Amino acid sequence: MERKLEFFYETNANGSYIVLKLKEETEIISHQMKMLLANEIPHALPLHNRYEDGEVYISYYITSKQPLKKLLERKKLTIEQLLELMQGICRGLTEANRYLLNEGSYLIDFEYLYVNPVDFSVAMIYLPLQFDDIDINSDLRQLFNRLLLHVSEDGTNNGCLHKIFIMVNQEDFSIAGLLKEIKDIRLSMTGFNSAQPVGVEKKPSIEAKEMGRKEVPKAAVLPKSVKSFMEMKREGLILVLSQLLILAIAGLLVFEEATGVIANGKVDWARLLGILMILSVLDYFVIKKLLSSIRISAVPKKEKNLSDKKRLPKRQVAKEIRSEVNNQQPKRTGQNNDTQFVKANAVAFLSINRGGATENVAITQSSFIVGKLKEQVDYLLDEKTISRLHAEISCIDDIYYIKDLNSKNGTFLNGERIESNKQYQLNNGDLVTFADQSMSFNRAEGMAI
Repeated sequence: MERKLEFFYETNANGSYIVLKLKEETEIISHQMKMLLANEIPHALPLHNRYEDGEVYISYYITSKQPLKKLLERKKLTIEQLLELMQGICRGLTEANRYLLNEGSYLIDFEYLYVNPVDFSVAMIYLPLQFDDIDINSDLRQLFNRLLLHVSEDGTNNGCLHKIFIMVNQEDFSIAGLLKEIKDIRLSMTGFNSAQPVGVEKKPSIEAKEMGRKEVPKAAVLPKSVKSFMEMKREGLILVLSQLLILAIAGLLVFEEATGVIANGKVDWARLLGILMILSVLDYFVIKKLLSSIRISAVPKKEKNLSDKKRLPKRQVAKEIRSEVNNQQPKRTGQNNDTQFVKANAVAFLSINRGGATENVAITQSSFIVGKLKEQVDYLLDEKTISRLHAEISCIDDIYYIKDLNSKNGTFLNGERIESNKQYQLNNGDLVTFADQSMSFNRAEGMAI
């Protein structure tokens, strides 16, 4: 059976779906459909089915996921992302037998692979239909060779890419052999990817779990405040012990003098007072020394400025910080009340009211994505209700369109929720709402904004 499939997109209150439409007479493998409905299959898109007007519809849930093809239009893959994709696809195929599924029924197609844009975990469309003469190895080889063309070349991954290319294109290519090769490559790369974000607990790697190894935790480092407290406690203990020692010496001397009085019947007051004065002076200096060391331990030392730059005026420092931040993050234009002029290539913009001030976001690209995944978007909306890649504004033949990108909370045009993956024309003054963030769309060529 040749794969001639009819897909379309659908959106409802539960999320976004890609829907497969079939004739009612199409033979669906019932036990596979039951397995898919009853289980969370690794690397397979969740689905449900319905019968309507003599036709069968299988809906695959794609909310918060993006087609791999769409992501690769904007950015090349890193070697880690490539390995994650390949490993996910291969594992999904090898897991098929556990659920009485057929690995040849996965749709291995560049356009129909869906990916989490954060970690590049992959989810595939499974077709519970009967197919003949499907060469899954050939489909994988074609897909992986295509993915290799989309990997960024940084000079450090050429050896890994060469290994993968050789493995994929050899005559005895197998999924199990490729998984082993990917595991070996990832293990060899662990020494170069040890950086861990601050405040994030490091989890054992998948490879370490599979091989039964335990990752050795680093030695614990005590905070400075705990160190200072412990030092103070130690100094206090020394102070108490020194006082006890002085008192013991004084007691011995007094006992010796008392013994002399009993033997001779006379008290040498001058000698006794001299001893007590010497002990008092000694006690004074010991206490002073210990108390001064405790105070020093309690007061945190000021860290030296490691920068060799001379101290700058506050305004100049703030200017440099803003410049560095702007170079590192997607720009959120219009943060002040100053009038800004649209650049020659910016003929449209979004206007947002923030606390009485208007923020204007120039749309300067033919494909302009809004969301909260800063590495992938053109305008950053860092709000809890916003999806990582929420919506896209595109310009085709000087006409602007908006499209929802499978967002969880939806995109609205003039108060009406739009369907995902479908373009809607934008007109001057339209109200656009990303989840609960509203702004107006405006066209203004050469005008002040």
